[in-house]
Amino acid sequence: MKKSLNQAIRTKISQHHLSDKQLAGLQQRIQAGASRRQDTRTSRLKLAGLLAGVFFAALFAAMLLPRMQVAEKDSMAQLIANEVVKNHLNLKPLEVHSNNIDSLIHYFRQIDFLLRPSREVSDFTTSLLGGRYCSLQGVTAAQLRLKTRPQNKVNTLYQTEYRKEVFGPLPDIDHGQKPLVAWAKGIKVRIWVEKGVLFAVTDVTAKAP
Repeated sequence: MKKSLNQAIRTKISQHHLSDKQLAGLQQRIQAGASRRQDTRTSRLKLAGLLAGVFFAALFAAMLLPRMQVAEKDSMAQLIANEVVKNHLNLKPLEVHSNNIDSLIHYFRQIDFLLRPSREVSDFTTSLLGGRYCSLQGVTAAQLRLKTRPQNKVNTLYQTEYRKEVFGPLPDIDHGQKPLVAWAKGIKVRIWVEKGVLFAVTDVTAKAP
């Protein structure tokens, strides 16, 4: 009696079987192949995650850096204004009384720059009362006192060596830049660099915007 084709195939297959050793080896190869595929998939996911992280970090830095630079400049201007106004509201006695800039230059020998009038300060000579040693952000400075007319109000003017590593970038009026303006405790302070000297002056008569 002839067997059907299906029966013949099943009979042929049933005659062939794997030994325990062969079966174990086959299972190991299957598991090794699956592990390699998993490792490859994991590596690709890690690489994609790393590239995405680098991209977003670069994007974040590109967007934030300009703002940080502006914030840093504004922060230094505010720090200077805070220090100037704090001293202005707690005025100490003058160490030298004179409205002559040459006399003040002769007195301030512990500073490494030359005191000078500024075109940003009108009537500098006629309003000058004298000065005393002080500091600005830890840098030795001359604190000059000015008397405004006709309001008869007193302002303080700081002059110190402009050290960029300490004060950061500040506007230089010799390059056509305008002074920075900051407010502290209701008092306006203008800050600028001129001839390598940092100036900061109060304006007690200014009205808040």
